[in-house]
Amino acid sequence: MEQGPVSLRVANTEESGPAHARVLVVEDQPAIARTVAQALTRIGHQCQVADTVHQAKLSLSNDSFDIVITDVHLPDGSGLELVRLVKDHTPDVQVLVMTAYADVKIAIDALRLEADDYLLKPFDLGDLTHGVQRALTHRWLILENRQYREHLEARVVEQARRIERLYLASTRSLVEALEARDPHTRGHSDRVTKYSVAVGQALAEIDLDQLTTGAQLHDIGKIGTREHVLNKPGPLTNEERDHIRQHPMMGVRILSPIVNVPAILGIVRNHHERWDGAGYPDHLAGSAIPLLARIVAVADALDAITSSRAYRPPRRWNEAIDEIQRGSGSQFDPDIVAVAGPVLRQPLDVTR
Repeated sequence: MEQGPVSLRVANTEESGPAHARVLVVEDQPAIARTVAQALTRIGHQCQVADTVHQAKLSLSNDSFDIVITDVHLPDGSGLELVRLVKDHTPDVQVLVMTAYADVKIAIDALRLEADDYLLKPFDLGDLTHGVQRALTHRWLILENRQYREHLEARVVEQARRIERLYLASTRSLVEALEARDPHTRGHSDRVTKYSVAVGQALAEIDLDQLTTGAQLHDIGKIGTREHVLNKPGPLTNEERDHIRQHPMMGVRILSPIVNVPAILGIVRNHHERWDGAGYPDHLAGSAIPLLARIVAVADALDAITSSRAYRPPRRWNEAIDEIQRGSGSQFDPDIVAVAGPVLRQPLDVTR
């Protein structure tokens, strides 16, 4: 039984710099805990392991850490309790949540508690080490911000923007993890982003940063879509179609606690609207559809047509462009299609 309040200690990263970290791994499965700790130790990090919420709290009281990596489901409670504890007392300590369950409620709760990253098991050790390095960089930027904010105002503003980008990167890592589990969607968001930016660059007065972020996150709501519906090889039932059409609103629910940019949320919410008003979820028509969402709608359709799906093979690039042009004025904004046609007439190089 716990005795009195928990006092957290914080590692002095200012002295050591961002290269290496003290990491607390909270995981009740010994094989996973050992694998994670060994992988991080090999690249220079110092790791300590706890297998319960209670043991983790004792470790946080008695030692200092830069990063906490915690499973959600632990024998004596939830790892989200540790997220709340750490962020309430030492918000610059980075917390990575790992779970085997693609549960939208867990994802939303973790983001609301300001978890810094979200790893779906099983994950590649490369993804783990990349996430830890990103978290350590995030922590270093926060501490550096704190040190210089009074004297270097311009630098603070820039660092704040970098912190925001890193925070959004943790959400993008969730999108990549979800897409990686399905061969039909792997790389979809990256390709949609590249096609969208190519069109956006040919238009005037487009905020490419907002377009990039929104396109990358446009399908995050599919975390709440049942897997058998996404991968169904035949026609969808009416109930299944209604279910999959909930993903734009689910994406807004996930992102709203951390994203306060209407243009980005507009892409997530409205990229399935149609120019003629027959789309979803809001049945917007014409210029009432946000401009950036209209761009992503074209890019999303292009990738969907040219990618393999469970229910059909991919179609040729020129056939996809022709189909999009046939949808001008009905499904798509004719001005966007007029620009996209020449820009996307030849396939883009979408390799990273």
